[in-house]
Amino acid sequence: MEESFFIAMNKNILKNIIICVLVAACLYQMNGFWFGGSPGHSLFGFLAVRNGQPNGAEAAGMLVTPSRIAVSVGEDKYSIRYNNLAASRIKLEIDSVLTELFQSGEFVRSGTVDWNGILSRMVIIYEYKFMMPSGVFADYWGPRTSLLTSRTDSFDRVIIIPGEDGGEVTAVIFTGNGLYCEYEIKGSGVNERLNDAMKNERARFFDIYYVSSRQKGYTAEENLFIAESKKEIYYDNVMNINPYMTDGSVLPGQVEKKVDFLFDNPERKWTGVQNSFSYTDEDTVVRYYPSRVLEYLNYKIPERSANTMESAFAAAVGIIGRDPEVRNEYYLAEYRKDGEEWTFSFDYAINDFPLLLPMNLREAAVLDMEHSMEVTVEDGKVSKYRRYVCYFENEDPNTVKDEEDEVEINFVKTAENEFGFAEGEDNDIKNIELAYKIEEDNLLYLYWFIETGENSFVCPVRQFFEVPQ
Repeated sequence: MEESFFIAMNKNILKNIIICVLVAACLYQMNGFWFGGSPGHSLFGFLAVRNGQPNGAEAAGMLVTPSRIAVSVGEDKYSIRYNNLAASRIKLEIDSVLTELFQSGEFVRSGTVDWNGILSRMVIIYEYKFMMPSGVFADYWGPRTSLLTSRTDSFDRVIIIPGEDGGEVTAVIFTGNGLYCEYEIKGSGVNERLNDAMKNERARFFDIYYVSSRQKGYTAEENLFIAESKKEIYYDNVMNINPYMTDGSVLPGQVEKKVDFLFDNPERKWTGVQNSFSYTDEDTVVRYYPSRVLEYLNYKIPERSANTMESAFAAAVGIIGRDPEVRNEYYLAEYRKDGEEWTFSFDYAINDFPLLLPMNLREAAVLDMEHSMEVTVEDGKVSKYRRYVCYFENEDPNTVKDEEDEVEINFVKTAENEFGFAEGEDNDIKNIELAYKIEEDNLLYLYWFIETGENSFVCPVRQFFEVPQ
């Protein structure tokens, strides 16, 4: 009897161990599927955000996560990843390189960037949509922060170049505003791990790839790469879904339930309907606009507290994390500091493309929003939160497509046919981006977003569409 009791107990212990292992595996997978492409979101960081603000280390890790990662795949082509960054092996290996850099790396040289020379090698590039302050970046990776801060104040790319032909030296280059500073790491098997991770990225080499904008004759300062396709292809259309809408209408009661998270005590708020749905208490005003924008304003004067970029960013991602209708991955697109206020702007990403607001929607939003989410923080407290409320899902994969749904991704042809920008000419193009254009229609498509020195253009990839004005 006693023996059978211990056998049963051992079985229960074994069963509990197996359950724990399975739960851990599930959490790991969920981390990749749900939060990989958000700015550094891990599942555990997300839980901390859901319960309030992420702690300092979590917020700093999210802040230094790049907007996207570009990887050489050979033959002057590149793979670009916006989604599932945190779960990717390539980011894991680069993070280990950066840790080693601030422990044992050495400065080599600095000067003017030679992009042709850099892009002629096999590289991995962390790209930011903003200028990353060197102090914030170095403080996270530490401990030898002066290694970077003594050479540059900010940068927007980190370039990793593994040693060639079995070499043991890894180059790490920080670039910004046409300048660079280069460092090197020796030994420790870094290059072998990097090359294995790059092979994994080549396995993701789909029908759409990227080439150097410089090689195509466009000196686009803000984007080194232009998307292309091997042939005419089908790509995933994206559905634009308004969670505040029921049966084609936005109902006040539906909106009211979804904004409760913005109030300390939702029972004490009162409502009114004018040009927007509005909800108010003594300190807070929340409005939902017909242009599908949610706005939160907090007028309570905050107590003085830490007002660093990291602490302000923690508050910003904290309120986003509490919003139950933020269902897509997102990245930091821009930030600015005005007096004691920090404002952080975010854009969504899906299918490894960004989703961007075109000019007509920015103006229609009344609030002059340039990005899908904007959060203003003062003295560690959120004073303003604005968000384009829709979330995005891929169109039903069973949707039947015909031949006219096939497209060729070719910016050179588009630029020449639509705008007269010939390949190889020194065109005044500041930025070229292939992205989903957010619009009021239910389906979203890929467009070219083009910025020149004076103008901005949006041009459809599907050439049978009428070109928007």
